[in-house]
Amino acid sequence: PGGVETEREMERLRKDLRKTEEKANFFRNQVLTLQRQVSSMSSPIMAQQDASALPEELGRLRQDVASLRQELGEERMQRQSLEIQLQSFRNAGFKDPEAVQSAVQSAVQSARQELQGQVDSLRQQLST
Repeated sequence: PGGVETEREMERLRKDLRKTEEKANFFRNQVLTLQRQVSSMSSPIMAQQDASALPEELGRLRQDVASLRQELGEERMQRQSLEIQLQSFRNAGFKDPEAVQSAVQSAVQSARQELQGQVDSLRQQLST
């Protein structure tokens, strides 16, 4: 019975991981698209009417990029957490649920701290 539940949990984690990877890829593509738009708007070969709207539009696009980067960071954190949980199940050999839970909690806490540092670093980069 415990093995069946563990298998179900692993399958759920795999599905969550796939969904998170898809979201991360989507957000990554959105960030790249917005960065290209910002770059093209910054080009010197713009029409005069576009130049008048440039500061407002660039500000909006920068906010969009910052928001998407934050979401991407959150998705990466979730994905890594799921990967750690899945690996913990594998490492524990599905033998002791309490040991698995303890290992998962420890790994998730460690990953959260590491990823929070990465998110803070990205935020600092965005603010410059």
